[in-house]
Amino acid sequence: MRTIIPRRRRSSRDVRPCIMSPVGSWPLALLLVLSTAMGGGLPASVARAANTRWQTDVTLLQADADSMELLFTATLPHPGDGSPPPEALSRTVLLGVPTLAGLRLEILDAISIPLAPQAGLTPSAGEPVALVEQGYLGEQAVVALTFTPLQQAKVDSDQLRLYRRLRVALRWDTVAAAAGPVPTRPLYADLWQTTLFNGPTPTAQAPEAIPVPPPRPAAAANSWPALKIFVDQTGIYRLTYDELLQAGLDLATLDPRHLQLWHRGIQQAILVDGEADGRFDNGDTLLFFGQGIDLHGPDGLYTTENVYWLQVGPEPGIRMATRDGTPDGAVPVAQTFPEHRHVEVDTAYWQTMPPDLGTDRWFWGTRLSPNSEGMPASRDYPFTLAPPPADIPESATLRARLKGYTAGAHRTRLILNGTPIDEQTWQGQADFDHVVTIDHSLLQAGDNVLTVEALESGTEPDQVLVNWLEVDYLAGYLAQDDELAFSLPGPGSWQVVIPGFTQSTITVLDVSRPEAPVRLVNGQVLAQDTGYWLHLTDTASTMPRYWAATPARYRRPLRIQADRPSQWRSPTHGADYVVITHANFYTSALRLAGHRQGQGLRVAVVDVADLYDEFSDGIFNPRAIRDFLAYAYRYWQPPAPTYVLLLGDAYQDYRDILGFDRVNYVPSQVIATRDFGETSSDNWFVTVHGDDPLPDLLIGRLPARTAQEAEAMVNKIIDYDRYPPEPVWDRQVLLVADDDDPLFSAISQDLRQRLPPDYQAQLLDMADFPPGDPTAAILAAINQGRLLVNYAGHGEYYRWGLWQGGTILELADVAALDNQTRLPFITVANCLNGFFSGPNPSLAEGFLAHGQGGAVAVWAPTGLGQPAGHRILLDALYDAFFRDSLLSLGAATAAARITAFSRSPAWRNLLDTYALLGDPATVLGAPPNPPRLTAVEPPAGAQEVPIDTSIVLTFSKRMDPATVQVTGVENATAVWNATGTRLTLNHPPLAHGRTYQLQVFGQDSGGNPLAEGEIPNPWHFQVSQDDIPPQVVVTVETGVDPTRPTIHLRFSEPVRPGSVAIQLTPSLQSPPGEEETRLSLLWAEDGREAWLAQVPWMPGTVYTLRVERAQDLAGNPLVAPVAIQFHVADRHQVYLPQIQQP
Repeated sequence: MRTIIPRRRRSSRDVRPCIMSPVGSWPLALLLVLSTAMGGGLPASVARAANTRWQTDVTLLQADADSMELLFTATLPHPGDGSPPPEALSRTVLLGVPTLAGLRLEILDAISIPLAPQAGLTPSAGEPVALVEQGYLGEQAVVALTFTPLQQAKVDSDQLRLYRRLRVALRWDTVAAAAGPVPTRPLYADLWQTTLFNGPTPTAQAPEAIPVPPPRPAAAANSWPALKIFVDQTGIYRLTYDELLQAGLDLATLDPRHLQLWHRGIQQAILVDGEADGRFDNGDTLLFFGQGIDLHGPDGLYTTENVYWLQVGPEPGIRMATRDGTPDGAVPVAQTFPEHRHVEVDTAYWQTMPPDLGTDRWFWGTRLSPNSEGMPASRDYPFTLAPPPADIPESATLRARLKGYTAGAHRTRLILNGTPIDEQTWQGQADFDHVVTIDHSLLQAGDNVLTVEALESGTEPDQVLVNWLEVDYLAGYLAQDDELAFSLPGPGSWQVVIPGFTQSTITVLDVSRPEAPVRLVNGQVLAQDTGYWLHLTDTASTMPRYWAATPARYRRPLRIQADRPSQWRSPTHGADYVVITHANFYTSALRLAGHRQGQGLRVAVVDVADLYDEFSDGIFNPRAIRDFLAYAYRYWQPPAPTYVLLLGDAYQDYRDILGFDRVNYVPSQVIATRDFGETSSDNWFVTVHGDDPLPDLLIGRLPARTAQEAEAMVNKIIDYDRYPPEPVWDRQVLLVADDDDPLFSAISQDLRQRLPPDYQAQLLDMADFPPGDPTAAILAAINQGRLLVNYAGHGEYYRWGLWQGGTILELADVAALDNQTRLPFITVANCLNGFFSGPNPSLAEGFLAHGQGGAVAVWAPTGLGQPAGHRILLDALYDAFFRDSLLSLGAATAAARITAFSRSPAWRNLLDTYALLGDPATVLGAPPNPPRLTAVEPPAGAQEVPIDTSIVLTFSKRMDPATVQVTGVENATAVWNATGTRLTLNHPPLAHGRTYQLQVFGQDSGGNPLAEGEIPNPWHFQVSQDDIPPQVVVTVETGVDPTRPTIHLRFSEPVRPGSVAIQLTPSLQSPPGEEETRLSLLWAEDGREAWLAQVPWMPGTVYTLRVERAQDLAGNPLVAPVAIQFHVADRHQVYLPQIQQP
């Protein structure tokens, strides 16, 4: 037995490799069940005929309070069957467990075979089974168990090993599982039933306890609002009487000594000039040191605006301390100080950069290339050095970061202010830093230019990007535009003399701790012909940072806004349905929330600006939305929210660097994907319980850009509920398929087969056009009314694929729709149709925003995908609708995404990037869909049924097992499959010759009673009258070679080959971990005779062969075991005739 240590997830969601103990050995089981259906026990030619497809199967063998046991099997096709699909080489199952505490995985049994390398077979390196994900799906603890049967035989070897059988045990700590259930949400209970391989576990765990984040300190008990002060630069800021009065502060009555300034939860030291008299008079001012957003920090991707909070507190606020700066002629005069200048100008976005190449996708200018048409070979990168470099014979360091856009070699040259300073050759799509030591004389005060040249390297194409540059130099003390940021040459006491000011009033702050600046006072200001010089002395033990400025350089905030107080970070709230919106759409959001409240849901409508205030200190950052949802999920009154609707459009270029002037009303979160690079994911917002990608709430978005669009979308949702689909079209489905991949048509066929029998599917396959116009046919069908519309094929954000006559459907075509309230739910299996966060509207947005019809909701991707994954995704969606009665759009689409993810890690991107553009609480307007019997075994009217035949009932939908009753068979044990659609009745032997009549009653998981279908209910079958058990005679034939005996089994009547079990003593030994040596029976066509062949007998051994069991075709068992003992000779002696010499 081997023990696997589960992979622990890091915050970046990387996983560590598993660690395993050495492999032990185990004996071959003595009891072997022989069957021609088992390819592993047959000659190669027979095995190939039996298994011609890549197949994997996982079976839950048993589960109890502290463990479960699973069996994985893999079927190998013969060469020529083509490369396997991703799910064949990697099979994942999502399992519900009572707890994640103490999870451990054990391999109980493993059978593998060596495999020669084949084209299209890419093995894994590691273990054949691993815990690759653990977390929560809502309140339910889950683990993703991945089997990767194809492995490298050895490190640095091209030989393969296929694990054909793995029996594993998953165990957990029972103590931690005893915490007990928490209030669960009914819709999530249905979701667990649909998506978990083993269904929900009896115990659901409460979210882990986290400390309640403290709110921003409260203002004094008065009516004065707190003010949000927005800044985008670093420097000394001044607030005037007029500015504060206009922002809403009642300056006539407040005590300015109680003014407090806060930033990220930390009170800032400020200077309030004139506060001593207890009044804030006209002419009084407030100074503070403000900082712009660090573009390399956690908020730099999203905004350049920092936020400070000014409020009147219950206690006096913190004020700037002072320190004496009187000049001291006894200490040395500082001549220069070390300065670091980082220059990064983001103008070009490499969206599709592969994730493994880094996270910074913004670059300074477009690509440079010495050999690509239309691309410059060089570009100038201007930068300013302020403070200016000192004119001294010292060296400086310049760094320039480049990135290879193409693979292969690159050769680049740097030229600084006209002087070549470096040339390097480097490789690949990687970051490369030119690091150059230069003479100070090459740097210029003020404007400088670095030229980057791409030179011929022998690679075509050869393309590079420039990211940023840095200069480390020694700066001189000289004010620039009445301002200077400076430091000291080093620790100790120094005199500092700074010329260049134009005013005599100069404020000097030690800003080494920006939240607590210290004023240096008593410095001398000297009037000179060229202006004013500042002379001061200071002592420091480290390298302090200072800021000196005249009033002319005091900065003004970008804007000042009065805060509208909110209290969403409070456990007193509770809601089932949460709408997060922008102020522009608040009225529409209230109307939709009122509609949902009328349906019995607890509702909350939240202005996204309030979330920035409460969860990111007023700073624009999508994480504030996620942190709010995490708080509501953990701390609001139970049950936790189920639905989240984002009402407002998003824009992926958060800072609008590219200048499309798009507004981020309710932002999304960018994530890195394998195929498309960065794209938006709303799923990220609802992964709030555990470190995993599974949605803990059901989310959708209405991507409105205007109040009119928001109103149109809300109107359609409310009308869809008030005026559900009519009988003339509520069973009509439109399935459209592109024509250049067979999988596109296969998706349409799959979906048609999943529809209830009274539905009608209209299939439009582009291979059938011309004649006709598919665009017109699609528009006509939607205008007539369709419950569901699906497109499978190629596409872009604004269109579906192409046919012989042009585009199948594009954004401009939506204007021709006039379907009014005949609104379909549109699903799309292509690329980018749901890319709502781009600069231009997507086709999905067009369907949703169209005021004269369009769609009630659209489910489409924000990234790229593959038809094989889309097929799994859409099949799972229609199964959720029509098999599992999961009609909520949020629940059904979540179930489909989780199913795709649980099928294989290859489809992880579908979980993250498929966006529901619509209300997750919308219920598909499908008519009642009762369950039906689709198959029974034995079939109706069957004769000569064996006595041991299991009775199997297959239903069209997931049934509620508690409601299902079957009459006509006694003492049967019911076993349901994982999807709740197949019931197996295991029973004692049936009575010979008896006619059984069975009838089944029950309801599906949605409460619909079983209806009549093509399979009769009740139905009957007759059991075979044959009650004579089979007999067997075993003989041993040695032939000409006594070391290779042949065993012959002769039965009295035909038997089932798969029922024959024999025991061989002693057993045949196999190397540990190798495919066991199976005993293969070669059968005669009549099923009466069999021969044991290809057995590696041990010479000189006495064997006992015992036929343990067998059954005839009627199911009658062997009366008693039959045994025979025989001896295998030591050696085979050959006697040759003796020839005498004459």
